[in-house]
Amino acid sequence: MSSKEADSNMDTFVDNFEMLKTCSNCHKSAEENVTYMPCTHKLTCFSCSANIKKCYKCRADIESRVTPDGQVFKVTATGNGGIEAFLQRFNDSLRCNICKNSTADVAFICSHKACSMCSPKLTKCHVCKQDIFLKIKMF
Repeated sequence: MSSKEADSNMDTFVDNFEMLKTCSNCHKSAEENVTYMPCTHKLTCFSCSANIKKCYKCRADIESRVTPDGQVFKVTATGNGGIEAFLQRFNDSLRCNICKNSTADVAFICSHKACSMCSPKLTKCHVCKQDIFLKIKMF
């Protein structure tokens, strides 16, 4: 297969994913796809876009990514600092606010959460101080 044929096949492959409205890497719904700037193509979801330096479709350098909710993440000279920082904050949000070690896997009616090690000790929410009437195990 020649280089020209390979490029043509890649273009067809990418066009098909854009029409299917899924992430071209993990096949999540396109509702989660980020917009590459400046070319404005939407080919991958946020997590898959972290490792992409050039647009699959037009081969343009990606200067920034815009999430569906409008957050802009610029690509820095050292890599995807904005995306890495966002992913770190996201991972931190999954941790228990009390012990900071375990995953928060128990939710309360007030919508706050804690881990299964800390939550049995609580009668009031550690964040909003509401009485805890129900503890819901999350998976």
